[in-house]
Amino acid sequence: LLPVVCGVVLSPLKGRNKPTCGSSHPDGRAVGNFSDGRNDRCYSVVTPADAPRPMPVVFWFHGAKGNAKDCGVSGPGSEMGALAVKYGFALVCGEGVQGIFGPGGQWDIPNIITDTTGTPCKPEDSTEIVYFNEILKSLSAHPEHYDVNRLYFSGCSMGAGMSQYLGVCTKKSAPSAVSAFATHSTGLKIKNDGLMWRPDNHQPQYFWSECPRCKYYPQKVVKYDDPVGLKACVFDNKQDPDDKDPFFYKSSVQLAEAWEAVGNRVETHWGQGGHCEFESFDAVVQCLDDGTGELARK
Repeated sequence: LLPVVCGVVLSPLKGRNKPTCGSSHPDGRAVGNFSDGRNDRCYSVVTPADAPRPMPVVFWFHGAKGNAKDCGVSGPGSEMGALAVKYGFALVCGEGVQGIFGPGGQWDIPNIITDTTGTPCKPEDSTEIVYFNEILKSLSAHPEHYDVNRLYFSGCSMGAGMSQYLGVCTKKSAPSAVSAFATHSTGLKIKNDGLMWRPDNHQPQYFWSECPRCKYYPQKVVKYDDPVGLKACVFDNKQDPDDKDPFFYKSSVQLAEAWEAVGNRVETHWGQGGHCEFESFDAVVQCLDDGTGELARK
């Protein structure tokens, strides 16, 4: 598990979160009533009734302005609920704080990420570390259902940033539990790379990775030498967000190239279309599984 807050004072964010988790999936439910140290938080989970136990866990993170209101049923990521039943994994939909960093749900990813800092993964670096640890604590309370030693991460847009951020942070503390993460429509942003972007949540006068002390978003790419390694499953469309300036697609290419350059494994899927438009969610699951049968179990 990631480190928990112990005597750490977290300054309050502007506003107060109003969790909206839920799911109309027959095997879905919302889990709430816990804190990230600043705000009340929740998550949604689809636990297929007929799947062999304990199940591996796939995390899905929504994009900016999204939520976990109907996990695995509607919105981007909607097909993941059916795939959870097909392959027998638990689907956990995280939910960013609502209406605090801007409209809808957004994620508290650190903005100061450099060669010196690496990817900051302490509770004082981001409320998402505390939030994720609470989710793991909740899942770990039911070892008969959930195998927290088999964790997979996925998301689109800003949720792809979260997939990377929590994937590499969890990899630091539990190397054998994390073997892959998947992204769509957000890759790697590097200072002065010329890519247009949305404003940095912490210093909105700058794009992500462009503040004076910033360099990378949402992670610092490093080599993973443990026996499991860390595979990047990088998905995007060549017209993302449009064919005149596909800067999200370019960031995905940049992530794939940087990941491979340090000696990590990467699998890329380039399609036709716009932002967060998946050609195949099944391809995401197959990439995360990587032929092991640990995730795609049927």
